Amino acid sequence: MGNFGAHVSLYQTPELQIEPQTQDRNVYRNIFDLVDSVSLVGYYGGDRLIKATIKKFWEYCEQHGARLNSKNFTIRYHSSIPRQVGLAGSSAIITATMRALMQFYDVKIPLEILPSLILSVETDELGINAGCRIG
Repeated sequence: MGNFGAHVSLYQTPELQIEPQTQDRNVYRNIFDLVDSVSLVGYYGGDRLIKATIKKFWEYCEQHGARLNSKNFTIRYHSSIPRQVGLAGSSAIITATMRALMQFYDVKIPLEILPSLILSVETDELGINAGCRIG
């Protein structure tokens, strides 16, 4: 399990850009390539995870009076976690993105709040069944 992980690079640029990864592509060699891609990674790539995390981060900052400066960034991600095998790959991408945003904007989110905020990206924003709820 130690060989798997999600990594996010975020750096200042003139515009806000999410760099698509292989699973986010919309250009295929042919119909067979498209079908193979959908069979392997499904209909959704990781860019929706990044977008939803950025939105939740902004909402958190707005609700808690954390003023964000107007600098833009480019963000790219990479995950070596196999998809749809229960290893929390989407949570890892969201967590890496949230931490990168916190560092980039110098926003501190208390450690006791961060897991719930990360979970809310999946459950509230994207409707993904994630985490384990007791009770």
